[in-house]
Amino acid sequence: MVEGELRDRLRLELGPKTFEIAECAPSWGDQLSVRIETNHPADVLTAIASYVTQQNLEAWLDLVDLHPLERAIRRLLADLDATARR
Repeated sequence: MVEGELRDRLRLELGPKTFEIAECAPSWGDQLSVRIETNHPADVLTAIASYVTQQNLEAWLDLVDLHPLERAIRRLLADLDATARR
């Protein structure tokens, strides 16, 4: 049940950004273990943290960037562009 609610919440907040809930399972006590694969880790983490807070849950979060090399290249190009503009 939590996985469906979480997926709906992420879809609402993230729109077309890619993510996959790889694991969403109860853990000790009232904790929830969640593993999400995405190429937008900061946005996903923010959305999950908001969901966890609103639901009064504790969660172990593990975000995996689906395209780390692509992200690194984009960041490098942005840094080079910013340096060239100085």
